[in-house]
Amino acid sequence: ESGLKDSLTVIDTSTDKVMKLIDLKEGTGPKSIVFSPDGRKAYVVCGVLDDAIVLNAQKHKMTGEIKLDLGG
Repeated sequence: ESGLKDSLTVIDTSTDKVMKLIDLKEGTGPKSIVFSPDGRKAYVVCGVLDDAIVLNAQKHKMTGEIKLDLGG
């Protein structure tokens, strides 16, 4: 085990301070993040697993996964 974990860092944009680290499954390989137009959901594209993690953006909790076909 390398000791490295896949995680997301939640930053308070009004203070530029780290609010929370969200641990992901090891080997997830988060690549990018987009938010729903209303800001309630965040979608994290994970290149290693070819899926997207769905997060509740206000509670900073994972709510699901979407299988993608990224060819990775």
